[in-house]
Amino acid sequence: NAKGIAGIAPDAKILSVKVLDASGSGTIANVINGIKYAVNIGAKIINMSLGIAKKFLSSSLLGAFQDAINYALGKGTITVVAAGNESVDSNTTAPAGLTSTIAIGATNDKNTKPYWSNKYPDLSAPGDTIGSLKAGGGYVYMSGTSMASPYVAGAAALLYSKFSSLYSAWTGSQIYNDIYTRLTRSSIDLGKKGYDSSFGYGLLDAYAALTYSSGGTSSFEDSSSTN
Repeated sequence: NAKGIAGIAPDAKILSVKVLDASGSGTIANVINGIKYAVNIGAKIINMSLGIAKKFLSSSLLGAFQDAINYALGKGTITVVAAGNESVDSNTTAPAGLTSTIAIGATNDKNTKPYWSNKYPDLSAPGDTIGSLKAGGGYVYMSGTSMASPYVAGAAALLYSKFSSLYSAWTGSQIYNDIYTRLTRSSIDLGKKGYDSSFGYGLLDAYAALTYSSGGTSSFEDSSSTN
């Protein structure tokens, strides 16, 4: 738009659900309620640029978190999440390590992985020095997988829009598998050939995802979320 930044899915409706405070703190209960709220009023793509180490969650709370993701999936809602910025295995965190999510790692302008981006994501997207709106006006440049996951959420929104007629007759799992397949198999392979710990299946290519032929359905597995 000749100034500032432009989004991936410019005609998408955006719903902002606040589950954390201004310092980035909050409860998993609030996150769970936020997921269910978004799903219940019709959101089809959820982006969560947040996370916590699983070791800090009780088994019951972790189970409730997974149940919320499953609830979204059952309603045909796809959950895209930041892989995290601690340079650890993303599967040791939540929601990145929960099943039926799409966990996103970060790349920089050299198409390499910043040291802080967590390992074993599903997919990667730009996340280093990314322009964003600034509270109070203007723009600011920020880094983190929190900046990378919205790129993929936007691409998923485009896919949901393009194939909405097809998806209307599908289960949530079928929709998830199809979107996951289109995003990962059309990605730009970086690092070691195929899936690797740094980039997952590769770097997001939104146009390639939109034009990828999946054969109408898919049963592709989420490789990073095997917990």
